[in-house]
Amino acid sequence: MTENDLKSHRVTENELKFALESGIIDAVAIQAQYAMKKREDLLNKHKTSVWQGKNGYWYTYLQENDGRRLIKKKTKEEVEDAIAEHYDEVFNVRKLFHSWNDYRLDMGKISQATHSKNRYLYNRHLKPYSATRVENITPEDITLFIEDEVCRKHLKYKAYLNLKGLIKGMCQYARRKKIAKIDYESAFADLDLNDKDFDKTRHKDREMEVFNEEELPIVLDYLENNLEDIRNVAMLLILVSGLRVGEICVLHLDDWLNDNAFMVKHTETKYKDKSGKVCYKEKPTPKTLAGIRTVVIPTKYSYIHRLLKERYGGGIYCFADENGDFIKDYVIRNRFYRVCDLLQLPRRSPHDARRTYATSLLNNGANEMFIIDQMGHTDINTTKQYYYRNVRNVESKSKIIDELIG
Repeated sequence: MTENDLKSHRVTENELKFALESGIIDAVAIQAQYAMKKREDLLNKHKTSVWQGKNGYWYTYLQENDGRRLIKKKTKEEVEDAIAEHYDEVFNVRKLFHSWNDYRLDMGKISQATHSKNRYLYNRHLKPYSATRVENITPEDITLFIEDEVCRKHLKYKAYLNLKGLIKGMCQYARRKKIAKIDYESAFADLDLNDKDFDKTRHKDREMEVFNEEELPIVLDYLENNLEDIRNVAMLLILVSGLRVGEICVLHLDDWLNDNAFMVKHTETKYKDKSGKVCYKEKPTPKTLAGIRTVVIPTKYSYIHRLLKERYGGGIYCFADENGDFIKDYVIRNRFYRVCDLLQLPRRSPHDARRTYATSLLNNGANEMFIIDQMGHTDINTTKQYYYRNVRNVESKSKIIDELIG
């Protein structure tokens, strides 16, 4: 074969295989050079500057469908990794997640709060695998990953369901967009998990999740005598209505039907924007459809509505700050803690007050339909299973036992 013949000859697959196996061609070096050239080409597509801030971190902006996304990394190389990934058409786990999560937000399928929650789940579970190529993921990989997360991180059953939901959504999106066909159904079917694998640790005594029969009158008396602070009024209304803290935050003055009843039609929602800042918004619907309801409060507390009208008659919200915006959930939560500290009681949260309210209705024999209407639940089992607690003190318990057994 002449030199010209060699120049025009196309290397066959067998010849290439021979060259690799015999060490004539260094495969590792070729792969490294190819990766470097590909990375260089991807970085050249980025026209926005990369800079180092005074804090030592490196920054750039990536252009996305809904605007620019700020990238902040400890090193320049990490910023360049993010740039290369952004322009690479090959999907890894991180790129798939953000594409799926942003798509659902853009289409109005999820709220900003759910979008933020998904990002939290990704960071908790999937971030270590962010560079894994989606096309290489097998059902066995998913099965082993979920089992490992449950056991290693001691997940509760609810956290496990959240993780499965995240993976299912991403896999369905990958399938629809023809990115990869991942058989997540088989992965879920092969899971070797049972009830004993999930964490059932209670971090709080059930009886500490309510104000007991001694504590509640003390708290109510304090609040009724300190109504000059609007946060105390909000706390009092939660205790006598059982509202969720997010519903109290955005309760409108015109939601009141009269001095003893009001409509629940909105709730507070919060999320983190792309810079990591926590944002608060009023959501035009409650947490669930059952949350749209009319709540009645005792006649004894009808003065609450009149007090609110006097203070905020020209505004929108029942509980507003100096700028007229609704007060945030953490403000009311901190007020609960502050009042409990002042009264030398164990700290209780707004949700503990909601449990106290539900328990009082059940203990006093209220009609079940009335209870679920007041609570905004779909059935009484939810109230009994998740909200009913013992509010009796030791003396009351002893009296009950004496009557039953003594």
